[in-house]
Amino acid sequence: MMAANACAFDILIRCFCTVGRLDLAFAAFGLFLRTGWRVQNVVLNQLIKGLCDGLRTGDTMDMVFRRMPELGYTPDVFSYNALIKGLCTEKKSQEALELLLHMTADGGYNCSPDVVSYNIVIDGFFKEGDVDKAYFLFHEMPGRGFPPDLVTYSSVIDGLCKAQAMDKAEAVLQQMLDKGVMPNTRPYNSLIHGYCSLGQLAEAIGRCAEARSISDSMVRRVKNPTLPPTAACFMEMRQNGLRPNVVSYSTVIDILCKTGRVEDAVYHFNQMVSEGLSPNIVCFTSLIHGLCTIGEWKKVGELTFEMINRGIHPNADRIFMNTIMDNQCKEGRVVEAQDFFDLAIRTGVKPDVISYNIL
Repeated sequence: MMAANACAFDILIRCFCTVGRLDLAFAAFGLFLRTGWRVQNVVLNQLIKGLCDGLRTGDTMDMVFRRMPELGYTPDVFSYNALIKGLCTEKKSQEALELLLHMTADGGYNCSPDVVSYNIVIDGFFKEGDVDKAYFLFHEMPGRGFPPDLVTYSSVIDGLCKAQAMDKAEAVLQQMLDKGVMPNTRPYNSLIHGYCSLGQLAEAIGRCAEARSISDSMVRRVKNPTLPPTAACFMEMRQNGLRPNVVSYSTVIDILCKTGRVEDAVYHFNQMVSEGLSPNIVCFTSLIHGLCTIGEWKKVGELTFEMINRGIHPNADRIFMNTIMDNQCKEGRVVEAQDFFDLAIRTGVKPDVISYNIL
């Protein structure tokens, strides 16, 4: 268990970064190091992100490539993604691409990129107006072992629509459907704006109406237990040329948990993962709350660890933590509640008086 003072330093550093006081954050970091404790990687990544947000990519590179190794820390994919994002923000997407490719080649920097790394660079090229490079990198992803996800497709469709390359945007949308990744509202909004800019309103309206019809049908079926099971909703979507995506699954999982059908929610969560989709925050928090209601604490812990390892943190961190601890304590599982409390603190959650009263 991390010492209380170490936890306080972690929280303090993250708070300073959040409010943009990097000077105080690094001062606290230096004081922390002099105590002999080891800071969590998530805090270092917060410092790196703070530097990038301040457009200090030179200092960020020094932090990642020199300072962290000197202090005995190994930069992880979140560290590199923050740096890649910083480079793209400063319109240095080509440098970001070179960093990405070096990570890919023979495990450069002892850290492999992920889909997020590619998404950041692709978005950077589009924002710089380099459509060809963005489009080329998009097509390179599968061959490098990184199948595009919803964010990738949405970004590419948006970039192509802004470049008025509607034929390519439609081709990417079709590829998205063929791969089983169902678009949400963002790609359709991009298509609407693209077609409107060309005066082709009929195409835009047709696409929007089609997506809304399928989505509404799915939600109606899930909310009404007298209608066919949720699996039928997804089958209907596929028959209409659409594929369930993370948004579809998260809607279903949330409704199932709220209506007490937690086992069905677990089934669809596992089905989503088996299809290569990455659960979002709604999927995780809905299912975790559902599992709490039926006392599946082992699964709650496993799912929470998985969520944190994916870099996903609930929007209302403290409320989320308090809810789980309260349920655990009510069932006499105080030790598990304390362990969960420690885990939440290490990931930057700030406890309040309710948190301590629960324990």
